[in-house]
Amino acid sequence: MIGYFGAILAKEKAGCSTDQQAKETWVAQSKDYYFSVEGANSCTATLECDGKKLVSLGIVRRCGQPFHRDQKIVLEEILADYEKSGELKIKGLEGSFTVLLADPVKEKFFLFRNVVGSTFAYYTQTPQGLFFGNNLAEVARKSHQTLRVNESQLPIFFIYRVVPDSYTLFENVFRIHPGELLLWEQGRLQVRRVQTVADFLESHKTNEKESIDRTEAIMGEVLRDWNEFAPQTAVLLSGGVDSTYLQVHWNRIKQEASEKPKSVAVTLDHPHTQGDFDYAMSAVKECRTEHQNVRQSLLSREMIREIFAQTGEMPNHVQSFYFWTLAAEMKKVGLDAGISGEGADGLFGSGGPDNLQAARLLQKKYPSRLLRSTMAGFGHLLKPNNYRSKLLVLSNHIDDLSWEEHPLNQAAAFSDFPTVHRLFSKEVIHDVFAFRQAKIKDYGVPYDPDYLLWTNLSGYFFEGINTAAYWGQMFLSNRVFLYSPFQDSRIIRVASNIDLPAHFVPGNPKQILKKALLNHVSPEFANRPKLAFGQPIFEWLSPGGCLREAAENIADYPFMPNNVKQDLLDKPNWILWTLLCFDLWYKEFIE
Repeated sequence: MIGYFGAILAKEKAGCSTDQQAKETWVAQSKDYYFSVEGANSCTATLECDGKKLVSLGIVRRCGQPFHRDQKIVLEEILADYEKSGELKIKGLEGSFTVLLADPVKEKFFLFRNVVGSTFAYYTQTPQGLFFGNNLAEVARKSHQTLRVNESQLPIFFIYRVVPDSYTLFENVFRIHPGELLLWEQGRLQVRRVQTVADFLESHKTNEKESIDRTEAIMGEVLRDWNEFAPQTAVLLSGGVDSTYLQVHWNRIKQEASEKPKSVAVTLDHPHTQGDFDYAMSAVKECRTEHQNVRQSLLSREMIREIFAQTGEMPNHVQSFYFWTLAAEMKKVGLDAGISGEGADGLFGSGGPDNLQAARLLQKKYPSRLLRSTMAGFGHLLKPNNYRSKLLVLSNHIDDLSWEEHPLNQAAAFSDFPTVHRLFSKEVIHDVFAFRQAKIKDYGVPYDPDYLLWTNLSGYFFEGINTAAYWGQMFLSNRVFLYSPFQDSRIIRVASNIDLPAHFVPGNPKQILKKALLNHVSPEFANRPKLAFGQPIFEWLSPGGCLREAAENIADYPFMPNNVKQDLLDKPNWILWTLLCFDLWYKEFIE
């Protein structure tokens, strides 16, 4: 979706004779508004009635009602509610979707992204009107305003490699974050959060067996709905618990229809990534899918910049760029959509809560802070950076949320805090942590004394949702849709109501999901050791690497102190990769 809602620009552009593209795109309407659904497919539904226009992107359904493959049925109910109340009613809707409603007669425009929606939605307001869409590059360019860097977000970007929540790297171009509703009425703009995790909380918390049974039932329902919605779909099968669990449910659905279940994976042909390939192939063998393996070429400056030009967004990891290649190949073989396991860690458990629990046990076992510090020091001397010593240090800081190594402040992708401290002051870094923590409260995530839910869902709402949406944007650019079932509101309801002892089992992250998987695969497969994952990014940034020249040509920026860039070139790390991405993005849009 890309569009405009206002009263001036459409008329001016319709009469423009010097900009042929604008003349073709921005056609004046009798109601002075315009928007189109670009790249529409079976995952987009549009309804027009009495001048009003309603569009949904993704899967939307009514709680407790059968799924309607024809999404217009749901849109008709939403429009009927609007006719009665004059409001976009979102209560009772579930799924993973973005929905917009335009009423040109009343000069009202609504844009809503549900709390786990896996598609981006952007907007910017200019004197000419409101510009909106699900593609940041398109919204920024078509608003015809001078593009500037949102400097307030640079510390967050260099720490977490994403610009989260309501902001983007463009000044005055904003993102509708999950659970937010935008209302533009007669030139006045209002954005507010209308849905949080608290809306999914129930009085009864499920134990282990109940949680497994409920996960099984709801995931089956979610994927059955998706099969009705987009049957020409393949699972993005990495071989891990998350994607394999989706694959086994997808297999059952396809086998009932006497169809061969499909899977895909994208792999870089490099010794560092052999583990990725072997891990995926072990799942293909176990699940017996019709599999397509897509080979990714080495990244280049030209490829990265072209993807930026098409999306306008930043990846949080080098592998995100591969999804462009994957989507293009899927389109070639006739696939309409892919299913991704992104978000499972944030819902069902990751290493952060596991470390917090282990550290709390050590705190109880050794009540003296001095004793714990001494033991950690001796342990580090015997074996630097050993796991137990790190847990002992953490046990002294569990309740110190300003500590940068607290799991709540860490990102899924690695950050280099020594370099970050050279870029930004300690106060600025602490402000970033405080911002992250404040957003967890805004989302209505329940508090627990060990910060288990906060830590897990901070990764979900900061990295997980942004990553899936970024991948989804690259898929949409290639006319393919990407669905992330772990970002369907029905699944977040399941995960949010698991009792803490069953949800976070010390030493066994994602215990519920793993045991649910055991209902479908052999114990040998489910318990096999995870193979090493890795990308040769530092090799590419080093002398002789395919990205070395691009790194050496990084411009000087005001936030980069003297000598830092050269130090990074001498010893490449994640900050150099982030800086390279920023540099190529800046040269594409700002220069």
